[in-house]
Amino acid sequence: VWLGAWKGDLVAVKIFSSRDEGAWSHEVETFQIHMLHHPNILQFYASDRKEKPAIAHRDIKSKNVLVKADLSCAIADLGLAVRYEAGHISLPNSNKCGTV
Repeated sequence: VWLGAWKGDLVAVKIFSSRDEGAWSHEVETFQIHMLHHPNILQFYASDRKEKPAIAHRDIKSKNVLVKADLSCAIADLGLAVRYEAGHISLPNSNKCGTV
């Protein structure tokens, strides 16, 4: 994850090293689902949805918690996250979960 600037704001820029679309499309999709706006979860600028889904991060660790200038924290890297929607849990095709 790199520090960048977009429209005058400092932003986190994630560069996906895999060429496999499945390796990164789940994270992008998670950020784009409705209801994913919270002060302690990084905002995805390409999304305009404002509702809050039920999600499980599944990879909480110190390098996925970013500290802001005001010392509040934001959760990053939702690549292994799952969401609960309409009685169904959306699981990625991979069995990966957490840090090994």
